[in-house]
Amino acid sequence: MIDDYTQLRGRKALRCSQVLDAASICFVDKGFHGAGMAEIADQAQMSTGHIYHYFRNKDAIIKAIVLREGQRVLELVQELRQLPADSFAEFLIDRLDEHLIGDETLFQSRLSFEILAESQRNPEIAGLLRENESRKTEVIENILREKFDRDDIPDIVDALNTLFAGVSASSVRLGKTDGARLSPALRRFLRDLFAEKR
Repeated sequence: MIDDYTQLRGRKALRCSQVLDAASICFVDKGFHGAGMAEIADQAQMSTGHIYHYFRNKDAIIKAIVLREGQRVLELVQELRQLPADSFAEFLIDRLDEHLIGDETLFQSRLSFEILAESQRNPEIAGLLRENESRKTEVIENILREKFDRDDIPDIVDALNTLFAGVSASSVRLGKTDGARLSPALRRFLRDLFAEKR
C-alpha cells in the first residue's frame, strides 16, 4: 500500500493516477461518501482488490487526491515565474477566462468544493488543505517579490486567492456558459492591482 502518493514514480505512479482519476470522477458525481470502492474500481477498470494493493481504504484515496490537487495548483503557479512583470495581469485574466468556460476547470472546481466540504468533517483533510494553501501562498509571494518592488505583496496575494476562489464558486454555481468571460470590472481590478505604483 502507498503511504505517500507524491513520492511515486514509474508504473506505480501511473496505476495510482488511474485510481485517483477514477475516484475523482466518482466523487464529483456522488460526493466523497456517496461513492463506494466498487464504483471507483469500475470507473478505473480495475478490481477492488487491485485498488487495495495501492490504497488502504477510501480515506487514503481522498488524502492522495488532496495532495495531488495541491501539487497541480503549485505547478500552475510556477508558470508565473517565467513571466515578465508587465504580463501578469493579462496572464491571470486569460486564466480566469479559461476557468469560466473550460470543462476541465469546471470539473476541478467541483472537486475542490468536495474537498472543502470534506475538510469540515475530517481534521486530517483540513490540515492538508491548510498546508496546500500555505505552500501556494508562499510560492506566489516569493515569485511576486522577485518581479515587483512593492511592500503590499501579501495584500496582492490575498486579493488573488479571494478572486480565484470566487470565480471557482461562480463556475460551480452557474455551470459552463458559452462565451463567458471575466467581467470588465474584474479585468480592471487585475490591471490596477499590478499597475506600477506612482
